Amino acid sequence: MAVGMKSKWKTPICYHLTTGCNSGTQNTLIMHAIEALEEQRIHVRVVMCDGCATNLAAASQLGCNREENYFSFTFEERKIYTYVALFADLFVLNTPDGKVQWQHIKDLVPVQEQGQLHLDDKLTEHHINYKTQIMKVK
Repeated sequence: MAVGMKSKWKTPICYHLTTGCNSGTQNTLIMHAIEALEEQRIHVRVVMCDGCATNLAAASQLGCNREENYFSFTFEERKIYTYVALFADLFVLNTPDGKVQWQHIKDLVPVQEQGQLHLDDKLTEHHINYKTQIMKVK
């Protein structure tokens, strides 16, 4: 799925059944998707996934360093960041610009609900309590 960062759009770009897929195959699929989007002048900035073992291994093979809780890899001399849905479990991500804490995200919810600040993608309690919203795919 490709999703716009500055404007509201999203579109599926491909669909693969990945049950039993290893991290090498997954990396190949990720790179093909990035290359196809780049050919259409859609510049990929972030790859998002959940924290299953295959996704973490794929991120590692792409060059992401999990030990630093900072996920990025290089594609054509620019960084592409990888967001793994472990942030709430790690509580802190170290980035080149400083630390990002899960508590900061949690603190935004009441601010948005009171109308003091509105981000493009409005955070809700469902985002904070995501473990009760886990999708069952079978």
